Amino acid sequence: MSTEAIAGERIGMNFLDALVDGDNSGLSETMRLLSTQVGLDRWDPILRGALAGAVHYGGTNRREASKADRLLRHLFGDEASPLVEDDAYGDRMADRLRADLADLVPFGAGLHLVPVRHAAATTGTSSTRVV
Repeated sequence: MSTEAIAGERIGMNFLDALVDGDNSGLSETMRLLSTQVGLDRWDPILRGALAGAVHYGGTNRREASKADRLLRHLFGDEASPLVEDDAYGDRMADRLRADLADLVPFGAGLHLVPVRHAAATTGTSSTRVV
């Protein structure tokens, strides 16, 4: 193997390591945002879009669709997702969240993000669910 090929392989591995580190950071930050019950309006748009992409999978892969359904139920129970499907990013971060997040946060970790419909209708104010 030539010196250029070895150097190119190292650059490729460094690039992949950086991508994995970025995915790990995004997963950790998403876990923190959910566990500290930070409202969606205060999330980084990239993470908000990745989470939307994780639960609103639009592809044809049945395994990924099952992971998306599982994550949706795990985060929000029977409540409708507060995440806007149009904001969904179908990228690597969405794939990582879809694959790992449900195993790392407690059931219902996203319920604080779901607007309380009946309270808003009664009082005329917008509110969020407190878990």
